[in-house]
Amino acid sequence: MASNDFRNPHIHYGKARIIYGWGEAATQSYEAGELLQDSSGSVAVAADDSHVLGIAQKDASGTTATEAPFIEIEPGDVVRFYVTSDGSTAALASTLTLGENYNHQVGSNLWVIDGGDTTNGQWTYIEPVLDVNGDSTYYGLFRLGAADSDILGA
Repeated sequence: MASNDFRNPHIHYGKARIIYGWGEAATQSYEAGELLQDSSGSVAVAADDSHVLGIAQKDASGTTATEAPFIEIEPGDVVRFYVTSDGSTAALASTLTLGENYNHQVGSNLWVIDGGDTTNGQWTYIEPVLDVNGDSTYYGLFRLGAADSDILGA
């Protein structure tokens, strides 16, 4: 059963189109809410710092070519991510540099922004998510760059 961790990325601003018709790559075990990438025309769980296709809408079946619906992430879409300082330690989003590009990482089916990894970052930090008191949280809003999308035509 999927963990569907509320900390996984969510489309904040964008089209949020669900795409059907792509099949799973061989031996996939991703869960709903995880980032996906294109693997030779099939859907596969994204690797750390990889190009991004979208967010899985259901758990992988583990069977090659099984339909794998996902929410497409297009260049310019804004996605809410949980922020870490090193890929695992929570960090306030306000500690990041606005306009800086950061990379994503996965650990235990949880996708995060690694605030310590700006080498060839795909996600531009645009603002922190604030709580009801106006204080920074562990979430930030990030925009995907055009060169970092696996969407056809991007």
